[in-house]
Amino acid sequence: MPNKPPHQQPHQAPHRQPTGHAYSNRLIDSANPYLLLHAHNPVDWYPWGDEALARARSEDKPIFLSVGYSTCYWCHVAERLIYADPDIAALMNRWFVNIKVDREQYPDIDHLYMLATELIAGHGGWPNNVFLNHELKPFYAGSYFPPCDAGERPGFGRVLAQLHQAWLQQRPRLNAYAELIYDALRDYGEQRSPAPARVTPQTWLTRLVAATSAVGDRRLGGYSSGDGSGPKFPQPPLLLALLQSDANGTLPGGDRQLLQTTLNAMALGGLCDQLAGGFHRYSTDAQWSVPHFEKMLYDNAQLLQVYARAHAQLNAPLYRHVAEQTAQYLLTDMCAEDGSFFTAQDAETDGCEGASYVWTEAQLRAALGADAEPLLELYQLAPLPPDPVATGHTALAAGAGVLRLRPELLSDGSSEAQQQLLARLAAVAPLRERLLALRNRRPQPLRDDKRITAFNALTIIGLCEAAQALDSAQYRHAARRAATAIWASAFEPQSGELHHAVFRGHAQTPGYLDDYALLGQAMLALLDADGDPQWLQRAALLADALLARFRDRDGRLRCNADAAALPVVPRDSGDQTQPSGTSAAIGLLLALAAIGGNRRYLDAALQALRHVAAEVERQPLAWPSLVTALVRHAPASSLSLAPKPAAARNSADVLTVNAALTDKGERLRLELDIAEGYYLRADTTTVRLADRTAKALHKPPAQQRRAPFSDEGKMAVYSGKVVIEVELDAPASATQGELSAQVCSEAACLAPSVLRFAVGR
Repeated sequence: MPNKPPHQQPHQAPHRQPTGHAYSNRLIDSANPYLLLHAHNPVDWYPWGDEALARARSEDKPIFLSVGYSTCYWCHVAERLIYADPDIAALMNRWFVNIKVDREQYPDIDHLYMLATELIAGHGGWPNNVFLNHELKPFYAGSYFPPCDAGERPGFGRVLAQLHQAWLQQRPRLNAYAELIYDALRDYGEQRSPAPARVTPQTWLTRLVAATSAVGDRRLGGYSSGDGSGPKFPQPPLLLALLQSDANGTLPGGDRQLLQTTLNAMALGGLCDQLAGGFHRYSTDAQWSVPHFEKMLYDNAQLLQVYARAHAQLNAPLYRHVAEQTAQYLLTDMCAEDGSFFTAQDAETDGCEGASYVWTEAQLRAALGADAEPLLELYQLAPLPPDPVATGHTALAAGAGVLRLRPELLSDGSSEAQQQLLARLAAVAPLRERLLALRNRRPQPLRDDKRITAFNALTIIGLCEAAQALDSAQYRHAARRAATAIWASAFEPQSGELHHAVFRGHAQTPGYLDDYALLGQAMLALLDADGDPQWLQRAALLADALLARFRDRDGRLRCNADAAALPVVPRDSGDQTQPSGTSAAIGLLLALAAIGGNRRYLDAALQALRHVAAEVERQPLAWPSLVTALVRHAPASSLSLAPKPAAARNSADVLTVNAALTDKGERLRLELDIAEGYYLRADTTTVRLADRTAKALHKPPAQQRRAPFSDEGKMAVYSGKVVIEVELDAPASATQGELSAQVCSEAACLAPSVLRFAVGR
């Protein structure tokens, strides 16, 4: 257990009371937009760090940890209805030490305690509210708590009172439960089954495609394990994996059609901002019509890549239009002066979700006059459900809806139908511009102006893909500017350290695995885009730093550099809204190995893969970015994951044998596993049984391989996995024997070995 929380801020200024606000707390000096939103709460908030933990111990109080982010709608609701309430704040201050965390600044903290909430409450969401003991172990958790009792749901004041009493009167019981949750969190990160000795990435991709086919909504588009009613998320890593299968020529026709149906539905629906471009977070309905209105940089960066690649592969002009609109949104609304990119835009305006985006038909007709008719022939308004917790002064007009293209316009998804739709869209482009100008005069959602390194890396990758697929020098230039800006602001050349976030010129928080890996991939994308060797040098520098900071002795990769910073070391569990750090790191290492032939990068990639391979084998659908990276960059169709010994002295050091009886005991099956880089000599491989006679020995055909160290010319050899079968003279329930074998490498042959085996049926 650590004796201090991670990521402490050692040079915080003392908190001060500014004028113009009834309250202010320690968060007033935070270099973080989410924490600053809570800086004037009557709650005595602490940032994550030593000071809060020391106070909790000295005053013997439990910790209330609240994790959210600046564009989280329900986080805003909680701030207005709970944390701004002086009566509730008084209870929080009296009984708890209160910590506020931005999940985008500390994704490892978010990951760990979201998993805890899912274990405790059965589900999770933001804000994520977790109650901890002094060892940072959780004993109670939930998402949004209403301020007052609501049906069977207790109000937050009652929750606080009950937990306070339990802390005073039932402390052993709380700590015992916290230990159970802690044990579950620790076990979750452990490898549960051995990795397969050899994997075939294309097989994983084929199984991934089959899994998407089983859950795909073929009528309305999207991939979901539910009933298809919503919500529906765009899932860019999954879409890119399907496009990789299409590029390989292995995507079945029906699944290709499902992919196009999904891309079309997302482009035509309200998920896509039909006036300003870009995509909202997700759709609340099955038709992709009514979005949750926040806009995330990581979504739009990856969807730019998706639609640019889809245009190039599927001959779909609509996808070019969507990619261009998405890039325009990023460069217009999300780009900082130095060329880097902001993190997100809020869903609400003045307490009402979607207020700046929606229209009524009367508003459209008033804005456009007689010109409204041609626009309404193309677009319709999807009704927006009422907001039960809107608390601001902005109220939606009756009949307000989300502007979306009529789905019947593309019932025929052919290239010709798309061209016709684009021609009609071009005709009403001036009308859309008039509407956008009017919309921009409304109160606008807040924007999170911090820069996250990993999110910027995804944007650079998307711009590079769009630059090549759409032949755009503008996008290539924008990618270079962003890379230069992030390198200048987030990377420290002397220490080789990369920072995770930059806000108002202040670089903060040590970079995570995905920051290093994705920025390295972005540098390689720039290398492909303009050929400048500086990008390759930077990618290699990031890969070396990544291996030094995040790799355990066994080759496994951690999400954060400080393994002792949290009660449990967070481990990646798949690719979700973006590539996981593990997937991105393996992809970077494989790409560098392919470019420069550096065996060290390849070995590191295979060592890291060994620790997640069993998980991917069970559920490749959960790891689309990793599967895609392996298919794109793996040096062979089949990869050996068997660990290689540090120094092989004889053949037994690099060869294993597993024995089994088959065919009702009439055959002995010997499966030989030969370490990568070694070859088993076929002519000297023999089997001797100790207790019976072999009728026949069946060896597979051998490969002919030249032995550069010998004058013998070519040798007959085996590599990888080899199966030898022995026909027995009589059925057996058990047998034992020995295998005599000699293994060679490219440089020399090892001393022969005798490997003994025993088997019982």
